[in-house]
Amino acid sequence: MRIADRLRIQLADQLSIPLTPADDDTALLELGLDSVIATAFIEFVRQEFAPGISISVLFDCPTITLLANRLAAIGSQESGVQLPVEVSDQEAPVEVS
Repeated sequence: MRIADRLRIQLADQLSIPLTPADDDTALLELGLDSVIATAFIEFVRQEFAPGISISVLFDCPTITLLANRLAAIGSQESGVQLPVEVSDQEAPVEVS
């Protein structure tokens, strides 16, 4: 399962609303993310993808697509393995140095 899919499923569950891949480029705040849900959502992100990630990543990467790209970049830096992430036509991939 792609990173974006896992993020979307978790966020939909926490927001108690249906989300589709079309929502991946919608701002998290527009989807209904608030401070309480953001705290729970970032805990999921830490447990599943990046233990040391700051909650501020949700401001730096304000959509599911951007967050998935950042997590894929972090994962490939840490493990040397490219995680599956699908990049939309509108967003450029995060470059790993």
